[in-house]
Amino acid sequence: MRKKWIIILILVITASLYIIVWNGKKTVVTEDKSNTKASERVTETKDSREINQLSLNEIVPYDENICVGINNPYFYENESVNLTATLTYYGTDTEVVRDGTLEMKLVKNYENGDLFKLSVANEENIQDCLGEDRLNTYFYVTDDKIYRLWAYICQDEEVIRFYNDDDLIVKYLDTDDKLIANGELVCCEEDVTDELQPKQGGVHVTISHPDNQTVYNRVELKEDGSTHYYESYVWEKGKGLVENRSGFRIEADILYIKNINQIENVKIEEESVDTN
Repeated sequence: MRKKWIIILILVITASLYIIVWNGKKTVVTEDKSNTKASERVTETKDSREINQLSLNEIVPYDENICVGINNPYFYENESVNLTATLTYYGTDTEVVRDGTLEMKLVKNYENGDLFKLSVANEENIQDCLGEDRLNTYFYVTDDKIYRLWAYICQDEEVIRFYNDDDLIVKYLDTDDKLIANGELVCCEEDVTDELQPKQGGVHVTISHPDNQTVYNRVELKEDGSTHYYESYVWEKGKGLVENRSGFRIEADILYIKNINQIENVKIEEESVDTN
């Protein structure tokens, strides 16, 4: 009888050990699966970060990714063009006539044309005499037309001024049609004749083509026939903008930009060295 109880006790102990070992294996397997999932999550997170980082690394300033998409004989071929000119304007005490620099820069490509900005460099405190709206002008250029864009739009009874804000003008004038609607044609192949009618007021525009040039003139007259504002652009085929004049009334707040010439890039030719 005693022998029988000993056998039963051995069987119970053996069964208990088996259960303990089995549970231990289950625990190890479960932990391994948990660790595998955690490892997969870490890998996925790491991959995601690497992908996001790659995307960030591929993002470069917008203006470094664009190139001139139009071919207009009266405009420039490069994304950024440095210019010299003779500037005439009124300083604090007297009329200033001096040499100055300008830049014509590509801002954005559109479906049918390109957006450019002409900026007069703020040399000799010219900005104190003339505001940003006079020193920065946007142009929308196609293969056969050039539009001068106004420096503001009216939207929902609010005046939004662009002046020298590339991001803002691109935000609100985001299509070719909007650009054209907010501008005026200043260069085209056709002549435009709008004969001035004294003492009627209004806006009068002409476009003519002497020699290889396109000359645009705009005059805004008061009701009494006196001049409120005038503006002109002279474009030369194969050269670009050669003159721009604007002012209020008679010789008031003038800005004359004449003798505009492109600064040619200096090319350095490397001499070949004979190693023989």
